[in-house]
Amino acid sequence: MARKSREELAQELVEKHDWKAEDTEDKTWSTLNEAIKFARAEAVGEVDDDEDLTFDEPVADEGEAAEVVPCHTDPEWTKYALGLLIKREKVEKDGQIAPRTVGLRRLVALLIGPIVDTDVKVVQCPSPDNDQRATVEVRVTACNGVRDVSSSDAADVVWSNTPSPFCKHPVASASTKAEGRALKRLLGLNCYTAEEMDTTDGDAITAESAGGATAHQLVFLEATSRDKLGLNIVKFVAKYHPDCTNINSLKHGEMLALFEILNSYQGTEVPEELRGYDDGWRHALGVK
Repeated sequence: MARKSREELAQELVEKHDWKAEDTEDKTWSTLNEAIKFARAEAVGEVDDDEDLTFDEPVADEGEAAEVVPCHTDPEWTKYALGLLIKREKVEKDGQIAPRTVGLRRLVALLIGPIVDTDVKVVQCPSPDNDQRATVEVRVTACNGVRDVSSSDAADVVWSNTPSPFCKHPVASASTKAEGRALKRLLGLNCYTAEEMDTTDGDAITAESAGGATAHQLVFLEATSRDKLGLNIVKFVAKYHPDCTNINSLKHGEMLALFEILNSYQGTEVPEELRGYDDGWRHALGVK
């Protein structure tokens, strides 16, 4: 039978063993597992006051056989490992679990051994020439009790693939994404990390919910228009949004559409009527 979930263990401790609900909130599955087995043994008089007990096997429903922990090559390994995460260490959407990097660090320590080294290499720093893109590679090394084992991966961050406020710190955000991917690879998990997803806990930027360009988008617009295209931003915005007098009134999706057009100009050329960068565009479009 499947082992009890963390939530089921917490519920049993509260309902049957006089725990307070708040005392279970920050406890890991392993901690709750040990506590509940101790409580069960204590309830039937199997525990001496001076006895030091440790419990290695998972807790199954009472009267049922305990689940055998799958090995790393088992198809159920990912499901098992993700089941060890607590609420703050994961994002759940449409029935799928995406682990956060902080949770993956704990899983490595729990399932493999202590992390002995995390090497961060910045492959590409943000600049106007690369559309403010940051690329970072991270190698994580853990000791499994016999030898050191390592895994590495890379990630890039640009305004269009990372939500605010994380896109404002591209190198740090890329580092976290890359570390999560390396930890996931080290654990042998078949899933996406929370940081790889486009949204965070429902605080997504969408065409419907976001009103106005972000500061990072405006920096990108200015740098691309001035340094790469020689584009007149006021005329460019007016061509596609003739009634726009304040660029912050444009929706997030409308800004993305403008950037797609800018990218197409880099592959072809800027129309004659839109040439001639003017550094007064911010005042003209209501940007303070």
